[in-house]
Amino acid sequence: MSSARSTKVLILTIGNGINVLINFLTLPYLVRTLSYLNYGSYGQVLMILGLIQGVFTFNLNQVANIYFSDKKYESKEVFSTLFRITILLSVLGSVFMIVSIPIVELVFSNDLIPRLLLLSLLNLFSQIPIPILIYQY
Repeated sequence: MSSARSTKVLILTIGNGINVLINFLTLPYLVRTLSYLNYGSYGQVLMILGLIQGVFTFNLNQVANIYFSDKKYESKEVFSTLFRITILLSVLGSVFMIVSIPIVELVFSNDLIPRLLLLSLLNLFSQIPIPILIYQY
């Protein structure tokens, strides 16, 4: 493995480790500071975001891996195409979430959900393209 590739793998590994550490450290804080209702709402929002993100990413990171490793396609063209697709999917996922907020509020019988989901739109919009950006570098 080349030195540049080893450095990239190391950076991604450290980034994932920092993410795990932050989640590990913030969970006890959230459990102790949020009320039962607020913590439950937080969990519901994370579940909904994960579901929508999973549906609208369509495992594009695996598609990216296949096309980036195949040398008959130019890397810049593959990245450009996949990035445009992920931006479109981000917009569609965000619109879907906005449209489904009243239904989710009704299903969960939780008045906090609409506000929290609206606050989470930026997160959803940014999380869908990230796997493609990671595979590019």
